[in-house]
Amino acid sequence: MSCGLEPVDDAEDVLRRVPQAWYPNERGEPQPRIDTFLPTSADLTGLSLSRAKYRSIESAARGSDPSKVYHVASLQVSKVRSARLDGVSQALEVTADPQPGDDGHTQIPLLYRRDYDSDPVKKTRIKEWARKLASSVAVMALVSPPAATILPTESEHPQP
Repeated sequence: MSCGLEPVDDAEDVLRRVPQAWYPNERGEPQPRIDTFLPTSADLTGLSLSRAKYRSIESAARGSDPSKVYHVASLQVSKVRSARLDGVSQALEVTADPQPGDDGHTQIPLLYRRDYDSDPVKKTRIKEWARKLASSVAVMALVSPPAATILPTESEHPQP
């Protein structure tokens, strides 16, 4: 097996852990809050994700407290790359970014913390991308302790 350096294929799925407070969204819909796709202080070079071919949903959901319930957003890479914002020619890219102990680490370089914190125009654009990913690209799964049972919450989101 490769060590995560191969390009991320359009057919792959990528995963992002979602804190329980961020799902469902503010309107109670079966979609994550946009916070899920806003860069955190740990997302220094891009929004961090995990490749599903290297990591199970249960593994992606694990946090520091195994007694907590986590959700996982699953995104098909082709849908991330094909998502568009009105009036924006730049598309999102998903790139391999293996880390020590995490061959499946990937990122979306356009969504990184420095831009979010330092440039109001880019911050607005990042929020628009986060809203797009949360509302039309992400499919959610619930991971419950202790058995880590996966309960799909919706088989498919409407397309934009």
